[in-house]
Amino acid sequence: MLAHMRPADQRLWEPFARELARQGYLVLTFDFRGYPASPGPKDDGKVADDLSGALAFLRGRGVERPALVGASMGATASLAVAADQRVAGVVAISAPPNFAGVDAAAAAPRIGVPVLFLAATADDGYLAAARRMAATARDADVLSYEGDEHGQDLVNGDHAREVRAAIEAFLRQVLG
Repeated sequence: MLAHMRPADQRLWEPFARELARQGYLVLTFDFRGYPASPGPKDDGKVADDLSGALAFLRGRGVERPALVGASMGATASLAVAADQRVAGVVAISAPPNFAGVDAAAAAPRIGVPVLFLAATADDGYLAAARRMAATARDADVLSYEGDEHGQDLVNGDHAREVRAAIEAFLRQVLG
């Protein structure tokens, strides 16, 4: 499951989603409420609820061990949801420790599956936040990349090849 960043939407995931699908993964992208393909007004404080709804959609179709990959606000939502629901693993890209009241820093110690944090070295404290959250998590690694690309820009930008390879290796590890 790929959860987008703000102010973007699920369309930024399309190239990577297609790449993962070609490798045999079932991939779901979605828009958080109020973003283009989702009805209703934006309510960033509900990102964890929206992600839980998307997760329920997948479970209703027989997916038993989903992995969450989130960018920025999507990463915060992914960490929060993984603390309370059964998932195989989490990739958190440029994760704010707290976003619109969703507290990923408090969730990190409760996550019982592997977590991979990714951040750019000059991305306004997100690398430091990733290191702090990883230090409290049970099973976490942090990878950093030179520059200031944030969220999905890391997946699609200058470091796309290495970032995607790291995510794909993590998915192989947690999904088998």
